Amino acid sequence: MPQQTGDRLVQTSLLIAVCFVAIGGVIGSVVSPPSMVQIFGFCTLICVTLLGLLQNSLAAEKVEKVAAKAEELKQTMEEANSATTAKLEQIAKVGEIIHDLTNSGALAQKETLMITAEAKAEITHGVTDIEAAKRARGDFEQHKLQQEQVTATRNLPSQLTGHEKK
Repeated sequence: MPQQTGDRLVQTSLLIAVCFVAIGGVIGSVVSPPSMVQIFGFCTLICVTLLGLLQNSLAAEKVEKVAAKAEELKQTMEEANSATTAKLEQIAKVGEIIHDLTNSGALAQKETLMITAEAKAEITHGVTDIEAAKRARGDFEQHKLQQEQVTATRNLPSQLTGHEKK
């Protein structure tokens, strides 16, 4: 704002100087008779000078307003970007937790299937039942290992995933 005050002071000083020149011209025309062309030219010069100063003043005010609005818009956009980034990070974290919980549910189902298949194989001693129990145990162990690896990389609490971290 100090620059704006300095500009206003210069403009006001120029307007005062132009007014003194105009007063001097009017007094001079009373003392010695000027020609009509001189008076018209002098009045035109004063009007053009005053209009130019006024236009510069209005343009400077508009530029300052536009600059202020641009800065305000920039600040608003930065705040909106920060808020959006934070929300997206929260959504991603919730997605990871849901994924881990779903995988934990699948792990529990595979464990139940493994226990059931092994119990059936112990009872029947059938070749197909024993093979099914082995496949069920392999699926369970593989899923458990994969789930532990994912959980370790995401650093989630064990109560969310259903097993302890190593």
